[in-house]
Amino acid sequence: MTRTVRSGGGVRSRSSKAPVDLGKAAFATSLTPVTTPSRISRTLLTAVVPNPFAGLLPGTGLNGATTTASQLLMTYPQFTSVTEQNVTEGSSVYHSLAFRVEKRMSHGLSLTGNYGFSKLIESMQYLNPGDTKLARIVSPYDHKHHMAVGSTYELPIGTGKLIDIQSGFWNSIIGGFKVNGVYLFQTGAPVYFSSDLPLASGASLASIRSNPRSINSPALTTSAFNTHSSTTNDPSNPTSYDGQFQYHLRTLPFTFDRVRTDGINQFDSSLLKDFRFPKGMYAQFRFEVFNALNHASFASPAVSSATSSSFGTITSQANSARTVQFGGRFVF
Repeated sequence: MTRTVRSGGGVRSRSSKAPVDLGKAAFATSLTPVTTPSRISRTLLTAVVPNPFAGLLPGTGLNGATTTASQLLMTYPQFTSVTEQNVTEGSSVYHSLAFRVEKRMSHGLSLTGNYGFSKLIESMQYLNPGDTKLARIVSPYDHKHHMAVGSTYELPIGTGKLIDIQSGFWNSIIGGFKVNGVYLFQTGAPVYFSSDLPLASGASLASIRSNPRSINSPALTTSAFNTHSSTTNDPSNPTSYDGQFQYHLRTLPFTFDRVRTDGINQFDSSLLKDFRFPKGMYAQFRFEVFNALNHASFASPAVSSATSSSFGTITSQANSARTVQFGGRFVF
């Protein structure tokens, strides 16, 4: 009988009618600002104008005599925001190739290895509230490569084993040990850009790169972004712009396939000892070490604000440090 088994296969699945939330208080589609921020005057949009809803919306911030022009250009100007929840328009597509190798138990050793190559694409949100199609992106939950290797080894010490111990006392003390090990490797998920960030002059989307293991310097190419805090421009000079977006039609994708967070690279191990009793009963004591090599996996770099002092840097760890625990159980 063969003691090594190999297998492989592929999976493709598609889900549809997933619930998404739709923001309805955006600018009317025909009045949505253009993509180039210097081509729209913020002075016009922030101008104070007479409020047609004055006195009609008591208890709200829109009941005064004046309001801003941008508020009146909203799809529903009588509200500051409107969200339609659980609209069944979302979808996702998952592709995967998986391979498995298993060495069945022989000479006290068993070994199992799994590798998966996959891609998850989703359409679950709009890039702009006024868009008519959901943005198709690499999912923030996509992990392209995944590998797991696990092994169990019964130490050849004890009655009837390579190092044969005839004494029942010594066999109960130094026999019956097992060593387990699990190694997990997984590539990181795409960095999720929740905010609309302006690119620096001369930069393009191709300029955005990441180094998810960088902690002494930015893990993201911050030079590709405009990090100035100004949100104003000179209406008399349409080409002047130096700052963050305001009233802007977003073109920056939520994710990039090449810009990813740190992955998982972790080894867990355990040592088990069984104490046998009559009638098939036994007690088992376990010594377990999680993240035995104390390998840090870092969190995503901060990307919510290009003007933040922490922009592009990693400020936290995604996994736990080495953890040691003892346990036991009695089976009867």
